[in-house]
Amino acid sequence: MALEMNLTLDNGINIPSAYLKIIEINNIIKVGEIKKIQIILNIYKDKDSRFERKPEIIQFYHECSSDQYEMFFNESILKQEGITSISQCYEWLKSLPSYTGAISILDEK
Repeated sequence: MALEMNLTLDNGINIPSAYLKIIEINNIIKVGEIKKIQIILNIYKDKDSRFERKPEIIQFYHECSSDQYEMFFNESILKQEGITSISQCYEWLKSLPSYTGAISILDEK
């Protein structure tokens, strides 16, 4: 799974078919029941660039809040058939204003 979207970086560079692939997920549970997910996301020019093993254009780091954790990653949600923590990470990313319009695509060629 991955995301694809028209992405404009903070420096103004537009990537019309940006390919967004999660490369790392860290589940954090701190003292006092604070739960978070940290995600590292590689951004490629397009799907072909990823599969041709070209380097990513940029890497983003995201961390959800405890409230977002409960909404997307609580145990009752992850126990539902067909839902995985990786699919929920992509769903959470799509809920962020930065990724409005992103579509889920298969990560295969």
